[in-house]
Amino acid sequence: SLLSAPALRAFRKVMPPMSTTEKEAIDAGTTWWEGDLFRGAPDWNKLHSYPKPRLTEEEQAFIDGPVEEACRMANDFQITHELADLPPELWA
Repeated sequence: SLLSAPALRAFRKVMPPMSTTEKEAIDAGTTWWEGDLFRGAPDWNKLHSYPKPRLTEEEQAFIDGPVEEACRMANDFQITHELADLPPELWA
């Protein structure tokens, strides 16, 4: 609250007012914690009480397999300074 209240006040000054549609969506009760945030009253304890999301076995296998392999194949310097693109073997 010590940091978030001044930050929210500053944020409100630079952001346009909430549209009718946005207000209706938030008031409909179909929002998650972000509804509290957009109302300007974030309940940090509520946010921290939600269980941490977990990947399914299939998702974790994808991260551990193809994603890990792609990361090993990637060379940041080559991608950003030489090719300005991913190397062809990563597109395959």
